[in-house]
Amino acid sequence: MKKYLIGTIVFIAVIIFIVFCRYVSITRETKEESNLESKLTDLGSDFYENYYYDLLGTNSSEKLQNANIYSSSGIVVNLNEILNYVDDPDSIKSSFINYKTGDSCDYTNTTITIYPTSPYSKTDYTISTTLVCGFNK
Repeated sequence: MKKYLIGTIVFIAVIIFIVFCRYVSITRETKEESNLESKLTDLGSDFYENYYYDLLGTNSSEKLQNANIYSSSGIVVNLNEILNYVDDPDSIKSSFINYKTGDSCDYTNTTITIYPTSPYSKTDYTISTTLVCGFNK
């Protein structure tokens, strides 16, 4: 009877340990993915406010009209395009890596979508991100 009790306790301890390790792994992956999404959003904000918004038109009326056009479809920009805009693309590239595999994110399919919102000024928009870094493998 004692052998069965000890065996059961060991079995339960092993199961708890496995569940705990999996929980820690999932939590770390979620945190890493969330950090990369936050970095991508920050890059997208800088890209829109300091570069793309000025391309929407030569005056405020044109910018307002063109921003309104993109309010529902959004402006899709991939990470490659953002890397062409930033001063130090290598530092950005080095941060967009899957910590588990060491592989770089897919710069073509990792995207931001910028949705201009009324009143369509430089800071009136929302951003959604699509992160393709192999976290769901």
